Amino acid sequence: VLTTYFQPRLYLNASTDDSARRTQSWREYAAAITPSLLLTSAFIVILAPELTRIFLGSNFQSAVDYVIWGALAESTRMLVSTYSLVAHVHMRTRWLIFPNLVGAVLSVGLCVTLIPIYGAAGAGIGLLLSGLAVLIAMRFMLGERARGGVSVSAILTATAFAGGLWI
Repeated sequence: VLTTYFQPRLYLNASTDDSARRTQSWREYAAAITPSLLLTSAFIVILAPELTRIFLGSNFQSAVDYVIWGALAESTRMLVSTYSLVAHVHMRTRWLIFPNLVGAVLSVGLCVTLIPIYGAAGAGIGLLLSGLAVLIAMRFMLGERARGGVSVSAILTATAFAGGLWI
């Protein structure tokens, strides 16, 4: 829902020849999206047992692990999507080739390796780890343009709210 509102605004504000303004537009977008993404992911992970019981019933309570791994993998996917917009606003999507290649290779390799060991949870672990690797590769490839998207205080606030949910 938030991306539906903020992405058009991002593209409108980034429609300029000024590279610094495009970078600032992305930083504002990331500052709006990332804390709510982290808070929503924490909410789903913390409440996974209750959500599973409410939506699936007690017969499927064992699905709670899949909900948790799915939420974590999806949160990394959304963070990757947020970071990829740096390349989009600068019209340099070729910057995304290497990080996405790293993610694809690791995703397949980790899932093939971890699923036989951990079952379906191995898929979640593999997707989570490959998503984190993509984030690291993007940070390296995008350089200074990807800095400063989210303030430390916003992340700490989201973390504090998530901790409050857990308590």
